[in-house]
Amino acid sequence: ASASVLAHVLVSKLLDGLPIERIAKRLRRHGVDLSTNTLHDWMARTSAMFATLYVLFREELRACDLISLDDTPMPAKTRDHPQGMQRGRQWIYLGDLDRVAYAEYTPDWKGRHPRRVLDGFSGDIQGDGYAGINPLFSDSTDSPRRVGCNDHARRKFVQALEQRDTRAQRVVDLYRALYRVEAESRAAGDDAEARLARRRSTSAGLWQQLAEEIARLAPNAGKKSPLGKAIIYWQRQRKTLEVFLVDGQVPISNAHVERQIRTMALFRKNSLYYGSPAAGERYSVLLTVLLNCVLADVNPYEYIKDVIDKIANCWPKSRLRELQPANWAAARPADQAEDQPDLHV
Repeated sequence: ASASVLAHVLVSKLLDGLPIERIAKRLRRHGVDLSTNTLHDWMARTSAMFATLYVLFREELRACDLISLDDTPMPAKTRDHPQGMQRGRQWIYLGDLDRVAYAEYTPDWKGRHPRRVLDGFSGDIQGDGYAGINPLFSDSTDSPRRVGCNDHARRKFVQALEQRDTRAQRVVDLYRALYRVEAESRAAGDDAEARLARRRSTSAGLWQQLAEEIARLAPNAGKKSPLGKAIIYWQRQRKTLEVFLVDGQVPISNAHVERQIRTMALFRKNSLYYGSPAAGERYSVLLTVLLNCVLADVNPYEYIKDVIDKIANCWPKSRLRELQPANWAAARPADQAEDQPDLHV
């Protein structure tokens, strides 16, 4: 296979969410007649080519100050499961918001999987209230700090409001005001210091009103009602949710990770499941590479096509970092025109 065909297949399947069968139909329109088994095999072998680079992305992730994570269900066919399908999870980790991405497939939702990735990390870890990573946080001075996600907290109050419990309206309005402060900060191009000053002058007061409103609602909200569940979650997570008020480097929510998870949601909608757990692992390697292209604002087709050729021609391991998307883009001649897809085998 030419690098151009491989790049086209990978970008179409992983970023555009097209099933292999649909990609095969498109290729036939270009005069390239390939079986789906051949395309799956090519994807597997291409994943192996990027395995060493995949390890490098994980190392860079752990060198960051902030790691944000989230996951989404991703079924995989397997003969070992009584129903022939296991309920796996696809995890996404982002370092320092948009510095590096790392994806990993796991066969279940057990906390040992993210703990293995994060073990020994001493920076900030942002996510929802997932209890599986609780053992990472202790009272020792070198343990990581846990940062909550206000999107997860806010969404529960929105759900209560959608269930026509109008008591949640005030909480939703206060969250809207808090997010407006964040939007103003982004529009102004605030650095961490300026962002923290803005939060102290405006967001802190809004947060206090939010806490008072939730405390007022709590006695009269049934614990099993949507509003009661939202209040319990907020109260349990409050310490982690308000970290953004004391650190300008910390985002108010985990939305930057959720945006990347949309790529996997589209894949799941169109392809339904992985063909096997091993396929999930191979997908994670390629997804990691392509998500880093997205973060670096690099054309993924051009990147994959060029890097495949470089790896196939024995690119030295000592220069592996040059193949990271941001470094690769920086080394490209500014006047180099991007080629159009050349779909030949």
